[in-house]
Amino acid sequence: MIQLAALAQTAPIGSTPGGEFPTLLLSSILWVPTIAALAILFFPARTDIERDRIKTVAVSGASLALALAVVMWYGFREQFTQFAYDENHPWIKAVGAAYHLGVDGVSMPLVLLTTLLFLTAVLASWRVRERLKEYMVLLLLTQTAITGVFAALDYLLLVAFWAMALIALTLLIAGWGGRRRVPAAWRFFGFTMGAWAVLVLAVLIMHFKATAPTFDIGTLHDQVFRGTIGGLLLWLTVAAFGITLAAVPLHGWLLDTVSEAGTPVAILVAGLVVKLGAYGLVRVSLGQFPEPLHRVNTAIMVIGLISVLWGGLSALGQDNAKRLVAALTVSQMGLVVLAVSSGRQVALDGALLLLFPRLDRGRAAGSGRPGGGAHRHRIPGGAGRTGGAHASRCGPGRGGGDGGPGGPRIRGLHRPVDAAGGELYQPPRGDHGGGARAAAGGRRAAHHGPAPVLWLAGRDPRQGP
Repeated sequence: MIQLAALAQTAPIGSTPGGEFPTLLLSSILWVPTIAALAILFFPARTDIERDRIKTVAVSGASLALALAVVMWYGFREQFTQFAYDENHPWIKAVGAAYHLGVDGVSMPLVLLTTLLFLTAVLASWRVRERLKEYMVLLLLTQTAITGVFAALDYLLLVAFWAMALIALTLLIAGWGGRRRVPAAWRFFGFTMGAWAVLVLAVLIMHFKATAPTFDIGTLHDQVFRGTIGGLLLWLTVAAFGITLAAVPLHGWLLDTVSEAGTPVAILVAGLVVKLGAYGLVRVSLGQFPEPLHRVNTAIMVIGLISVLWGGLSALGQDNAKRLVAALTVSQMGLVVLAVSSGRQVALDGALLLLFPRLDRGRAAGSGRPGGGAHRHRIPGGAGRTGGAHASRCGPGRGGGDGGPGGPRIRGLHRPVDAAGGELYQPPRGDHGGGARAAAGGRRAAHHGPAPVLWLAGRDPRQGP
């Protein structure tokens, strides 16, 4: 059983007072590709030497972003109260919007994966000659946009980066690809921008229905949306993210896009764009609306199951490698939908493992040696939901501070679960979580989405405490 150790401190480890390098690290990862793109605009591209110079600048920008992301990975410390590398600066004060960035155990590996895949895409684009300058600029701007989606902690900032990514990718698909690239680009744009518009509608409803109008994700997660509004917001977000992750029956755009786009862009669409939808489903749909989701989880489970089966059966009939990858991606994302609909910790950990590779087992724990140190298990949203740090200490056969006998409670889902993935609380019919809040002394249980995958602790779970 995974053991969680208490954190005596609540001060942030991955962030420092404004302006110091660790605080600016996430912004550096975000904007370095844009700086490289702006530099490329001033380079001519008439001769082979000049084109090679553009490629070198693009590779340098993507490589520097990856190097900074690796520094972030090795310096990452999960926290109970704040996101790591937190940056929060006022942006549009009139509407409560801010330039707010931060990462936790869910988003941080996705930021690292983004930098890795974009460096791969830039290297795979080495033979591109036609309109090379425009191609590299769009590619690097897309990197900034997708990184921004994963790092944004403000909904207005998130949807702005999201739109930027979709527009840049549409231009990349239409400009460089197969013979039917333009129809594929229009189909990609129609489906994904339609999903974006639905997400914007949900964000605006949350903004205006909140007690204090704001776009801050953490603040809005403290807001309860009940009844018709809660159900409407849930389905709007599920529709937006379901289209983006290519859930059946709104999946056709993915096969056409991946098959007609150039190989580097196809890598990004199949490897990252669908993960935007999966990330949103976990962070927003489950994190923001756990109780409405619990009431309709059967319907969402059916969508996930159909996606898994259709993707697998469709892959058997494909004679094109790109379409085969796209069909398998539909099936893989169906597993993520199934995990979200279940709400169980073990299922969500497995779903998150599908979103990114197991990057050297992680180094998010305070341990410096195998099998030693503390597991620091970041709960998205932290103590803001429950009025105190989420910390529990549980040894073999010993009850945790916030949990029942035999295992700690892990908050961060709409139903508390034990470390092995079993539910500690099943809301009775018609209650939908009210009993859990009453049992917690009137405090509403945190539901900022799942705690990060357990392997981020950097220790084999089969080892003892």
